[in-house]
Amino acid sequence: MKHDTSIIIPAYNEAAWIRETLRSLRAHPLLRECQLIVVDDGSTDDTALLAASWADRVVRLLQNEGKGSALRRGIEVAEGQHFLFVDADLGVRPGK
Repeated sequence: MKHDTSIIIPAYNEAAWIRETLRSLRAHPLLRECQLIVVDDGSTDDTALLAASWADRVVRLLQNEGKGSALRRGIEVAEGQHFLFVDADLGVRPGK
């Protein structure tokens, strides 16, 4: 499926936040048809594993290259003509 807009989420060790952030994006009525891309920037936790159940695509960088590199990699794999950049820690931690 070709998406008009791709949401690119760079993430480094965001296992505590990523599921709720992605769930919130999926639930928003204006964002439901957007492609969700998580770029795991060399995380040492379960960020990529947890993101896989919510994101359309998870890209894993072998080492931490920084937010700019993660965003560029997301753009490279995006299907959309428009990009929305979102931080990985926008969700609410469980129990908070």
